[in-house]
Parts: sequence; C-alpha cells; structure tokens
Amino acid sequence: MTTKRAVVVGAGPAGSLAALSLMETNLFEVTLIDRTTLPKTKPCGGGLGPSALNHLRMIGLEPKIMAEAYPIRGARFHTPKGRQVVLGGNAVAAAVLPRERLDLVLAREAERAGARLVEEWPVTGVLTDEQTVTGVSGPKGEMEADLVVVAAGGTTSLAGGTFSRLQCIWQQIEGANYLPGTIEMVITKKIAPWYAWLFPEGQGRANIGMCCIAGHLDRNGLQETFDQICDEQLAPALAGTTRGPRRFMGIRTSRWPRLANRPHLWVAGEAAALTNEATGEGIGQAMISGRLVGQAAAHWDDRGEEGARKLYERTIRRTLGPGLGSSILIEHFAASPALEATPRLAKGPTSALLSKFVTRALAS
Repeated sequence: MTTKRAVVVGAGPAGSLAALSLMETNLFEVTLIDRTTLPKTKPCGGGLGPSALNHLRMIGLEPKIMAEAYPIRGARFHTPKGRQVVLGGNAVAAAVLPRERLDLVLAREAERAGARLVEEWPVTGVLTDEQTVTGVSGPKGEMEADLVVVAAGGTTSLAGGTFSRLQCIWQQIEGANYLPGTIEMVITKKIAPWYAWLFPEGQGRANIGMCCIAGHLDRNGLQETFDQICDEQLAPALAGTTRGPRRFMGIRTSRWPRLANRPHLWVAGEAAALTNEATGEGIGQAMISGRLVGQAAAHWDDRGEEGARKLYERTIRRTLGPGLGSSILIEHFAASPALEATPRLAKGPTSALLSKFVTRALAS
C-alpha cells in the first residue's frame, strides 16, 4: 500500500477536521496549510449549534472546546412589530467561542494527529496534468499532492460552483449587558427573513452583527439598518460598551449541496457553500464535511479516487442536504405573520415544542 499525499488548504473547522480525518485513514501524509498565522481574527459569530456540539462530542473534542466556550441556554427573539420572546431552558443548547480560539484548537489537534501544519503559505492556484489536479501553487512555491482539499472559506478562488451569498456586518464589543446564557436575534421589516444578532462570549464580551442576502441592501443601507437596530432593539445590551471596528464579509450559502469537485480536488466547508442561507450557521456543516472527507478517502484503495470522490459527494448530500434545504421553510416562517404569534405560543402548552423547533432550525 503506497502512502498518498494530501494537501488541505485552509486551517478552519472544515480544513482541520479534514486533515484530522485523513490522518486517521493511515493512507495519507497530510499537509494543512493556511495563508496566515494562527491564531487569526475572523469576523464570525462563533456560534456552535447543537449539530456542531454533537459532532465535537463524537470525536472527543467537546470537553476541550466547552472549557473555553460560553454556554448558551436560550435565545431572545425580537419580532418586526417589537414583540419579544425568550425561548430555552436549563440545558446547554449551544455555545459561543471566538473563531481565533476554535480554529487554533482544531488545527493543533490535527497537528497532534500527525498532520504537518504550514502557516503563512497562501495558495493562488492549482497544479494540473490535463484534467487532474496534482497539487497547489503560490508565491512561496509548489506542493504536489494526490488529493487537494479546498477548505479556504467563502473568498477562495480555488472552488467555483453555484451558490448564493449573504452580506454581513460584524463588530466586537466589550462591556455588554446581555441576558446571561442567551443570544439575541432581531428581525425587522427591512431585513426579514434575515436577522441581526448579539452573541455573548462571557465576561461582558460579545459580538454583534447583521446579515441579509446579497443585493437586499446596499452597503450604506446595511450600515444604516444595523445602526438603527443597535440604537433600538439592542440598545439596553449595548449601553456604555466599547466597540471595535466594523468588518464586512460575505458568506457562501446554498439550499442544496452542489460541490464543485474535480478529479483529485475535493471542496469542503464554506468553500463548498455548505452554510445555511436562512440562519448563516456553517461551523457545524464545515466540521461534518471535513470529517466526511476522511471517511470517503478511506475507500481510495478499493474504489479509486473517482469512487471515493463520488462517495464523498453522495454522503454530503445525504447528511447535509436536508438541513440546507430547510432554509426555505425558515425564511418563509421568518417573513410570515406566524412569526408575530411566537410570543403567544411561547406562553402556552406549545412552548416546549416551539423551543425544540427553534433549536433544530438554528442547528441546520
């Protein structure tokens, strides 16, 4: 059995989990590369939903992550007509951990498993032999590989495909007065069915932001709407806070997996648009896709690269397709009059069912 070479581009959740899972096959020498030095600041809510926590539990990393993460037990929703409702309970349903910490922990875990971590190595292209990808190239040289995994996020030029894009504004804050263990989500008439958020990180630190589908608002409209939400719905939590610089970002999303794979090049995480269009949640999907890379590549010797790649694509569709497809239902609900009934339902016998629905929706 000949050891094969794998290069994983991007040391985020998808890339690090792909590197880790490829090492577990004992078929690959794995190089995990990133264009910057870890830890790196990334504008991201850092929300770990139930699917992300379940996956971390499956691979034995939940205790290490939860030792640093801020536990979330509920969510406060602000409806377009100004109604509020808090849903949740005593159990930890989610968590928030800044991406610079999450990415570092996962990358170091891949390194401990035997992957070689190379930082400050930007990738600008792929090497090819006719239609087959044979490695990657960048300003610092070339790396040959039998398998290239592109997990470099939504701005990568290495993976095309069909996808939508959320436009987002993000800001770090200190000294916030938030409801303990509770995220805040604000839906207004101007941005429905999308939302603004406040994700607490502990000790008065939080990140706030807003997203909507690209083209729904221009950049000025995005800032003006965000300012209004900060001055109104989020005003009690933000009074007297210190706010960092605003960052703008785009997120690749889709309602169904359509991977832009090629022979010997597989795509994972946000690079593959495996982010829910309605909720913007993508960390769980990124980690799952990374793990599925290794599980499919384990069949390389008996099925060949093409057979393993097709297995990866089928498994991605089966595992993540329904959750991505649920974005349609979530968007319809968030834009419908039914949203205004949520506070009333939360007070009745349907409250437990409603909390379960919201938890599952946010995990998609």
